[in-house]
Amino acid sequence: MKRVFIIAILLLAVATIDAQKPLRKAFKNKFLIGAALNAHQVRSNDQKLHDLIRREFSSVVAENCMKIEEIHPEKNRYNFASADSLVAFGEANGITVTGHTLIWHSQCPRWFWYDENDQLVSPEVLKEHMREH
Repeated sequence: MKRVFIIAILLLAVATIDAQKPLRKAFKNKFLIGAALNAHQVRSNDQKLHDLIRREFSSVVAENCMKIEEIHPEKNRYNFASADSLVAFGEANGITVTGHTLIWHSQCPRWFWYDENDQLVSPEVLKEHMREH
């Protein structure tokens, strides 16, 4: 039932769109229109891609560059370069940047779950990793 309701709302929304108006403008006072972008798309020199993003989307979210495996690949090392690029792209183009999952189970580096002896860390250590991250 929930799925049918959502589809009905989307169909109603699409029916009210002015085909000549970009999505971000058509829904400006209603809600954000977003897209997930990866680091390659953000850093790309593909002007058509960037024009499309700027024209149609009022919001972007990181596909992977804000996940722990990218930002915190080793226990005492952080790398915000790709995440910073996405934020800078959004800011430069007047696009809202939405944060992403802080910790995603299938995209954590090995150190997060296992110790130096290749044993699963204790719940206390895991909680500390989460707090530190």
